[in-house]
Amino acid sequence: MIAAVREADAAGTPLLVIGGGSNLVIGDKGFDGTALRIATTGFHLDGTRLELAAGEVWTDAVARTVEAGLAGIECLAGIPGSAGATPIQNVGAYGQDVSATVTEVVAYDRRAEETVTLTNAACAFSYRHSLFKDQPDRYVVLRVRFELEDADGMSAPIKYPETARALGVEAGDRVPLATARETVLKLRASKGMVLDPADHDTWSAGSFFTNPILTAGSTRPSSRAWRSGSARTSPRPPSRRARREP
Repeated sequence: MIAAVREADAAGTPLLVIGGGSNLVIGDKGFDGTALRIATTGFHLDGTRLELAAGEVWTDAVARTVEAGLAGIECLAGIPGSAGATPIQNVGAYGQDVSATVTEVVAYDRRAEETVTLTNAACAFSYRHSLFKDQPDRYVVLRVRFELEDADGMSAPIKYPETARALGVEAGDRVPLATARETVLKLRASKGMVLDPADHDTWSAGSFFTNPILTAGSTRPSSRAWRSGSARTSPRPPSRRARREP
């Protein structure tokens, strides 16, 4: 993989790095350059420490951590794409972000022409953002390391209200890991966001979005739904297909 990146850079050829292929639409003219599909594999678990190769299928990795009885990414089940993409976007949903469990990211630095290991702090994670997203042409993620939690088969504390309601628990409660994962998958499926070969409504190029970050002073008086400190000002619920995960 590094050799392919170096070859493209040395030739001055544009490089398109592809993970799982979700959230990607190619125009009819194609891409005039080198397309590099990341297909590396590797799932290494040492106690609560997890290392994933960039090409590992993310949702499969989540399932394996749940089977191993480790908490921290169970609410990120069903998200398409590869493990290497997760720190770039600081992927998150249903009350969990990877920034809470990522300890290090091993990447190829195209500027320095060397492999580097970036700590969580060096990744500069913020809401759906990171150093990698800020400098998209500099780093190619090779491996991602996580520190998970052994909570005796229980999930991390449930944070997101919709998840808590679906589970019939209060925010902050823990539930069995498998229950948390299955509930999130059902929530995503109810919004057409889990691929079902028999349901064409679930076929798509993917989706991504960010919730608006608002202050009390920036809202309009006509907003009918407002909670102080919240980013939500939705006067009516969206339709079934328009609803999206957090």
